[in-house]
Amino acid sequence: MLQLLKDVVQILQLLILFVNDLTASFTANPEVQPISNPTFEFNNTSQNATSFEWFFGDNTGSDFNHPEHTYDSIGSYLVTLVASTQDGCTDTAYQTITVQNEVIVYVPNSFTPDGDGMNDEFLPIISSGYDPSNISFLIYNRWGELIFSTKNIEAGWDGTYKGNVAQNGTYYWLLRFKSSSNNEILVFTGHVNLIR
Repeated sequence: MLQLLKDVVQILQLLILFVNDLTASFTANPEVQPISNPTFEFNNTSQNATSFEWFFGDNTGSDFNHPEHTYDSIGSYLVTLVASTQDGCTDTAYQTITVQNEVIVYVPNSFTPDGDGMNDEFLPIISSGYDPSNISFLIYNRWGELIFSTKNIEAGWDGTYKGNVAQNGTYYWLLRFKSSSNNEILVFTGHVNLIR
């Protein structure tokens, strides 16, 4: 009787090991993408599975082993992988990926504040995707002295300093703002030529 119990325990241990041997897992490369390139590669690292079912969180799916998927819109998506064995055992893995708004910044390298109504003000152009309540634009002269600052992105520099016309030359700028998609602080720097 004791030997029979030992045999049953060994069989149960083997069955438990067999059931626990299935593991669903995967990695997403990358985990965050801009909307201009919203394609993700999924590397299936599951163990002891014979079939796979993917759900990409946007009402689409795949049964490929290592799928690639392109999203149509900005957002966070819960990607689900269901790995199965021939015997019907399943395991599930999850990972959130994000498609975010892309911030595009254009800052001219010269401006001519001569009062002709064209190119009289120096200011950056930022696409959507930034927090307008958390932005600063600073201009420095060649000695590092701050000569202009604003927190209103629509108010550019008119080429004056303390009410006087600033000299022709190269000035340095710093633009800092918070991304509205992930709250990351972005900093851009460069120079601008003031030409009269």
